[in-house]
Amino acid sequence: MWRSRNNDARDLDIPLVQSNDVVAPPQPPERVAPESRAGCWYTITFGWLNKLIAEGYRREQRRSRSGNEPPEGPLALTEDDLFELREDDRPEYLMKIAAENWEHEKNLPDDQRSLRRALRKAFGYTYLCAAFFKFIYDSLQMVGPFVLKSLLGYLNECKDGACEAREGLQWVGILFASNVLQTVVLHQYFHRCFRSGMRLNAAAIGLIYGKSLRIAGAGKAADKRAGANGAAAGAKTEQQRTSGEIVNLMSVDAQRLQDFLTYAQTLWSGPYQIIITLIFLYYVVSWATFAGVAVMLLQIPVVTMIAKRVKAAQKDLMKIKDERIKITNELFNSMRLIKMYGWEESFQKRLDDIREKELWYLRRYQLLDIISRSIWTIAPLLTSIATFAVYIWLNKDHTLTAGVAFSAMSLFNVLRFPLTMFPNMVTSAVEANLAIKRIESFLTSGEIKGRGQTASPTALLGAENASSGSSPPAVESVPADASASSTSSTAAISIKEASFEWPGGVPLLGNLSLEVPKSEGSTGSRGHLTVILGGVGT
Repeated sequence: MWRSRNNDARDLDIPLVQSNDVVAPPQPPERVAPESRAGCWYTITFGWLNKLIAEGYRREQRRSRSGNEPPEGPLALTEDDLFELREDDRPEYLMKIAAENWEHEKNLPDDQRSLRRALRKAFGYTYLCAAFFKFIYDSLQMVGPFVLKSLLGYLNECKDGACEAREGLQWVGILFASNVLQTVVLHQYFHRCFRSGMRLNAAAIGLIYGKSLRIAGAGKAADKRAGANGAAAGAKTEQQRTSGEIVNLMSVDAQRLQDFLTYAQTLWSGPYQIIITLIFLYYVVSWATFAGVAVMLLQIPVVTMIAKRVKAAQKDLMKIKDERIKITNELFNSMRLIKMYGWEESFQKRLDDIREKELWYLRRYQLLDIISRSIWTIAPLLTSIATFAVYIWLNKDHTLTAGVAFSAMSLFNVLRFPLTMFPNMVTSAVEANLAIKRIESFLTSGEIKGRGQTASPTALLGAENASSGSSPPAVESVPADASASSTSSTAAISIKEASFEWPGGVPLLGNLSLEVPKSEGSTGSRGHLTVILGGVGT
């Protein structure tokens, strides 16, 4: 007979299991993430990935040479070849720091509580470092157009061969060094952005899953008391949380937060890029710059109106999606009953109707999103046309030199990214704000009393009795030296005519009598493992 090696006094004997001693398998050697031990140069160049890339290349070469012969080893990278996660990237660590910061927020008043602030405290440092790299990259982007204008001016003066080659090589060297530095900084920026998004996603899923184990769901509505002095001011039945909504929170809303965090820096870097680009454009094309600014300003009211409509459409879409997942789960859980009564067609029609409604909302949302993207896609083109037209009109010679044209086009290419991404990120920010509000609303829902703490059966039953006002159910723990003639001498736990209910007064079990027999050969009150099978156990 196998016995649990837990020191808890409530250890159980599990019969019908082989009694051989269980030997723990040997632990594999500890693996350390190479990124944690990488030096400055390997961190900048991602050299800590060289070993994995080289091994993948060797196995690809082995696969190409093997043909029909048996391979000498693996032909591709496997899961065992992947590096270990850093300690601060492990889910248990992310969940821990996120839960600690959220617990601190939960102690604040309702109007001051913020999940956004809790997540910012937990993962904000890495994202702040990414903002520093983003600022450097955006500033370096202005070097290219300036050097290009100077280089073209140098080449225009060298028609007669009277210029020095050293000056031209100097401009080329500056342009090369600037591009290399931009590449290094950009990859460091994205590495930290993706890492922050991954951490946020994992922490959000962990918080939602942990809350789902304690939330007062169907038939378990908790009373929510309000009052400044702690006195009961009323009871409020909280919104019922369905499994479909919880799945959506973990799969859709948490992923939306990760997607938003990847390019969220555009919300501040976009205006910064636009401003410094317009300054350099003024240096290149003078007053013609304001023609392009006027074109961009005319587009802002249109995009703002569309962003509001996108927000409303996305909110309606999430509601109908929750309803569709709820109905789908109910259908699968009740499939046997549906087949027994022949309700397939009616349930299929109900599911098809809700799906058609969801598709209608999805079409509306996608149409508004396409309109928003289209407006900002043609924005750089309209800006360029307006700027060059006004520049030629204001220029006395009505000429457009190569230096001015290429420098201006280079600046317009820089301007294209913030003009394209900024409105998209405004829409994503609206969606992420809605997602974080949905998650925060879920995390602040009522919980089952005592679910987050350990209590003895007697204490739990006593608490239920205190809340319901009924007589306490009988719970008897049989001592080891009980008389053999006693009715319950063979029982480790005995419950007689007990009644149970959820917080809020919803009945669960009534007039329950149960005896857990003692394990054979046991000298204490250790009982058999007792399992309830079937619908009554759910």
